Amino acid sequence: MEPEMLSAIVSIGLLQPRVPIELSIDAMRQLGVDATVDVICKHKVTRLARWRLSKAAAERPMDADFVRSVSSAVGARRSVLDRRFRSAGGTLTALSTALPDTPVRLMKGLAAQRWYPEESLRDVGDADLWTPDLESGWKVVGALRSLGYIYEAGELPWVKGDLRGNLFGQMRLLGPDEESISVDVHTGPYSIRYCGLLHFRKSMSSAPWQPLALEDNLCAVIGNIAGDCFIDGKTVNDCIVTLTGGLDTEYVRSRIEEADLSGFMAALFEVVGQLSDLTPEQAATLDRLGRDLEPEGIGLSQAPDPELRIELVAAHAEKAGLRLTDDQDLAGEISTHARSAYSNGTRYRLMRDSPTRGQLPELKPWTCVRLAPQELLRAAFRRSRGESYLIERRFQLSESLEVLRGPSGDLVRFDEDVFVPTVDYSFPVGLVEGQVTERPT
Repeated sequence: MEPEMLSAIVSIGLLQPRVPIELSIDAMRQLGVDATVDVICKHKVTRLARWRLSKAAAERPMDADFVRSVSSAVGARRSVLDRRFRSAGGTLTALSTALPDTPVRLMKGLAAQRWYPEESLRDVGDADLWTPDLESGWKVVGALRSLGYIYEAGELPWVKGDLRGNLFGQMRLLGPDEESISVDVHTGPYSIRYCGLLHFRKSMSSAPWQPLALEDNLCAVIGNIAGDCFIDGKTVNDCIVTLTGGLDTEYVRSRIEEADLSGFMAALFEVVGQLSDLTPEQAATLDRLGRDLEPEGIGLSQAPDPELRIELVAAHAEKAGLRLTDDQDLAGEISTHARSAYSNGTRYRLMRDSPTRGQLPELKPWTCVRLAPQELLRAAFRRSRGESYLIERRFQLSESLEVLRGPSGDLVRFDEDVFVPTVDYSFPVGLVEGQVTERPT
């Protein structure tokens, strides 16, 4: 798609677009309804697009029928997500009632929507929560499990460790039915791409169940799409609404630099400036944020590019690895592993037993240990429960996570949930089938 047409289509869902609405409508006519809806949904600006299209239908009678057809198609594509999001309030109320003093912060969409002229204008897919430590995050998981939430096969819980031995991770859970919002629980430093780390220092002492500080949530939003290596319209809007109101630009620049994302932020802000009709105050803030930064090789695109993502992640892993280790050779190895991890996908593989294969590796920022629920794996591989797993040694990975070591390797237990850990999505058969009969203490 030509850049001018793409900009015009994406602009339908922007808060302050440079492109006049009539040019966007012309571009939509040329592209067609289905392809237009694809772009609007990929860029996660469905709610704003429908809001602007509704206004356009009222103000431009000659385009009203066509504009309404696009709006209706967008609404149909978005309807399931909107129904799920309507359950978010009830889920958050249940969690905050069960865990009133747990240091949970609302992040990404749940926080960003409060910056908008109307909260309902911001697309929100999942309920993203952040806790400063791993244990608090697993408390949230326990509360979600009691509400009937389940682990997702396509995005397994994972854990890493920083170089001081502190653990952090992410746990994504799906609701008990199609009408329930999914919840992502992020813990500790926010992991970016393969091994970058974002620290939310302004939000460490915030009250429980409040949003991240404005600056920290902007960093989270930037870090999130940096991981996708795709600049979407939703994030352009998120940037716009933070550029007014006393944003601490030096803090944002410092956090982003620590995560080695300055080049990506500069590329993002170039797109923000190209697409948006900024006020003088917004333009000045944007200039302070991006001044003297060299943009990464990414711009506005129709959809994510998997090959570009591999290249950007591998380059970023070397920079972040060097920052973490001060060892150029090790940083090169980290980059190589990142390229392999992002190239190979997530196909589950059942393997023969091997104790060394099945044991937990040393946890590092670049070592992502995913935790696959045994029951999920048994269903995927069509295996049944085997004999009782012989536990030779047990120890705590953390207060909530217990490691059960046996002849096939390690199992990890949280409450009643038993996981098979993996780095490469291979699973020893003995760990998949082994039945843990001892109840947690």
